[in-house]
Amino acid sequence: IPAGAPVDVAVNDWGALQTLHGLFPWMRLSIGRLLSGQKRCPRIGASARLTEEGRMWHGEGIFSSPLARAYLEETYGVAGYHVDDLPWSRPAPDDADRVADAPFLFVHVPHAIVTVSDACPWIGGASSASVASCPRPCRNGHVLLREPTMGGNLLRKGKARFTSRDPGGIDRPSPSGADAVVTYRDLP
Repeated sequence: IPAGAPVDVAVNDWGALQTLHGLFPWMRLSIGRLLSGQKRCPRIGASARLTEEGRMWHGEGIFSSPLARAYLEETYGVAGYHVDDLPWSRPAPDDADRVADAPFLFVHVPHAIVTVSDACPWIGGASSASVASCPRPCRNGHVLLREPTMGGNLLRKGKARFTSRDPGGIDRPSPSGADAVVTYRDLP
C-alpha cells in the first residue's frame, strides 16, 4: 500500500497493530470489530436480568472511551473503529449529538460478529494451522444455530458465528451518525 493511499486497514490483533504502526507509521489504521469491545451475544437482548442501561453498557467498547481513543491515537495512530449496529447499542450518535473528538466509525450491518475460533468444526475441531490445505466447503453456505434461551439465532459460516438484525441486509435504514456503513447482503 503506497504512502498516502486512501486506504483504511482494520486490525483485529494487538500485535499486528503494533507491528503495522512500527513498519508503516503513515498507514491509516482502525480497530476491527474483533477488538472493539462490544458484546454481541443475542442473550443480552433477551435477558430479563439486565436493565436497559445494562444492555446499553454491553454495546459500548473502547471506541466509547475518550481516554482509550486518545491512547490508541497517540501510541498507534488509530484513526477509526469498526463496530456493529446492535439492538442494545448506539455506537454512532446522531449528528447533532456528535462531539468534536468523536471517533471515525465504520458501522457494519446487519450481521454482527459474535465470536471467531480457530477450532474448525468442518475438519474435526482441529486448528486450521495444522492442515496443509483446505477446500473450504464451509464458505458455500452457513449453518443456523438455535437455542431457546438465545433470544435470536446464531449463524455460523467458516469459523465465525454471527447474529443478525435483518438477515437479508437490505430492509433496515443505515444507522444515523455513522461515518461509513458497511452492508453485507450475505454473511462475510
